[in-house]
Amino acid sequence: MKLGHAYPTVSVIVATFNSERTIKRCLQAVRSQKYPQDKIEIIIVDGGSTDNTKNLCIQFNVTWIQVDKKKQNAEYNKGIGVAKATGEFLFLLDHDNIIPH
Repeated sequence: MKLGHAYPTVSVIVATFNSERTIKRCLQAVRSQKYPQDKIEIIIVDGGSTDNTKNLCIQFNVTWIQVDKKKQNAEYNKGIGVAKATGEFLFLLDHDNIIPH
């Protein structure tokens, strides 16, 4: 089977809050996978970052969702991302994790 043919879609959901130190490497790892990139949806759910998190994320063709800072926490943010996901599979990834090839 060739890459891109009959591959399911995957929604990668990442909760962030002031994650500028780690998020770029995390997203680079997702975008460097040998999986067809048009089958990967990245959803960033941010709890009101005041650093450069958003600017770093938007370079990676992500869906950006801002949640109320008073409600935000990692699990709440992930839940919002799951509700917005369109992929056939969900992958919950922490902002400071780097997945291997």
